[in-house]
Amino acid sequence: MLTGECIKTIDAHTDLVTGIIILNDNSFATCSNDRTIKIFDLHTFECIQTLIGHENRVTAIDKISNDKLVSCSFESIRVWNFHTGRCLNLIRDKTMKQCLKVISDELVACGSDENIDLWNIETEICSMKIPELSSPVTCIIQISKEQIASCDDLGYIQIWNLNNGDCLKKILAHNGKCSLIKLSKISIISSGLDKKIKILNTETGSCLKTFDGYINIDLI
Repeated sequence: MLTGECIKTIDAHTDLVTGIIILNDNSFATCSNDRTIKIFDLHTFECIQTLIGHENRVTAIDKISNDKLVSCSFESIRVWNFHTGRCLNLIRDKTMKQCLKVISDELVACGSDENIDLWNIETEICSMKIPELSSPVTCIIQISKEQIASCDDLGYIQIWNLNNGDCLKKILAHNGKCSLIKLSKISIISSGLDKKIKILNTETGSCLKTFDGYINIDLI
């Protein structure tokens, strides 16, 4: 039974923690405005690696493979071996990246104030820019090999074709900033600062269910 009791507090960073991901059965990673990424033992909660290299706050991280993760900040996208702490690839790009999502071993989608950029992290080339955004992107998820979904500060959710960058659906789901989780091939869960959680059909754009009075703490 879940009691809601805090079993451990980790004083890991010196500034706001902006992201956390599970890497494997034994470790997880966090990123922070203190410009570092830290790797922790999932069982002892001890910090086993600190990744240093970003010159500005680290806004997002995601796992690529069993030994690699990717991170983004204002000035760059970096690929790391999280076992050794070595930076494997560095992409210099002066846009304010708010979020990212690994699409494949080579492709990463980064959301900024103006675009969603698709980067090949092996060749360090931006293969596509998706510019038709309502406002700064707060979250990107992958729906399928051909589609991603993004949400923004205004509460819009947009479904994108990865092959040509076309917007397939634009849904006003929330009154303000929101976040997304994939539920199935045709449905997603969104949550917003308007204290609503919604289940949405990505093919039709219809809302299947709304839950009131909730908030996603990741958005605060």
